[in-house]
Formats: sequence, C-alpha cells, structure tokens
Amino acid sequence: MPIVILLLLTSLKPAGKDWIAYEPEHSKCSILMPGQPQKKEQSVNTGAGNVTLELFMYQPEQGADDNYLYMISYADLPIDQISSDSTGLINGFLDNARDGAINNVHGKLMAETVIKYQKYPGREMRIDFQNGTAVIQSRIYLIKNRLYTLQVIIPPTKDFNASVNKFLDSFSLIE
Repeated sequence: MPIVILLLLTSLKPAGKDWIAYEPEHSKCSILMPGQPQKKEQSVNTGAGNVTLELFMYQPEQGADDNYLYMISYADLPIDQISSDSTGLINGFLDNARDGAINNVHGKLMAETVIKYQKYPGREMRIDFQNGTAVIQSRIYLIKNRLYTLQVIIPPTKDFNASVNKFLDSFSLIE
C-alpha cells in the first residue's frame, strides 16, 4: 500500500516550476514571473528629456524554459509632456515608443495591435529580432504618465507558447 500512496503523491506534483507573483519596486503593479528577476536602471534620453527606466528581467537557465527572457520595465515621464489623458498625443507617443523599441534591437515589426489595459491605451507588438533568431512579444501601456513595457524574447521554434500569454496577461495594477 505505501508504494501506491507514493506513486499517487508523485503524480500530483505540478509539472514545471511554480511561477511567482512579482511586484517590481515602486512600480504600482504586479506580474507573474517564472523566477526572481534582476533589477537594472537605465537613463534614457527622450523627446521629453532624460528619464530613468527601471527594468526587471528574468533569464531562465538555457533549456529550462520555453523562452529566453521575461522583462517588465517602467518609466515616469514628465506629466506636463504626456499622460494617458493627452488624447491628441497618445497615438504619436505610442508610435514613437514602438519605433524606438524596434530600432533599439535593430528589429522588424511583424505585427501590431492597438490594445487597452482597463481604460489605458497600449500596443501589442511582435518584433523579428536578430534576423529570425528570436521573436520579441511586447506590450506597452501608458498609465497616467508612466509607460509600462512587458517583453518576452522567444525562440522562433517555440513561438506562441503558453508562457508568453501567461506572463503578458498577468499584468495588473496595484492601487
């Protein structure tokens, strides 16, 4: 009888690693991550001046995950320059954010969709990265004067795997 119980217990173990609910420092948001991300800060020169970009990245061990990298970042933009209430400026701002993301990785836009998170404007993009060696699936949201960017870098052989949407769909604001 103990062997049957042991077999039952081992068969009930979840497949794969448990994801964690992660709240990036000062981000006012939460997202599911397949592991503990590392924080990096970067100063970025924008049309609105220099802004600090807070990046939180998790890079799984090679072969341990379907994807190469999971990343969430945010940057606070000058409120007098842009906010989600600036309806006349939002499309141009999001176009520039998209173009900047593509140019930074020397990629090519594969697809783009206008999206929203709650009432806030955003974009979802698929970018060819390094001439077909990877795909970047990205969502950007302008929430008040904060720009959130979510990205997953995916091997082309594992494009559209379930972990991509698990990560992207888990984004939520914390009030």
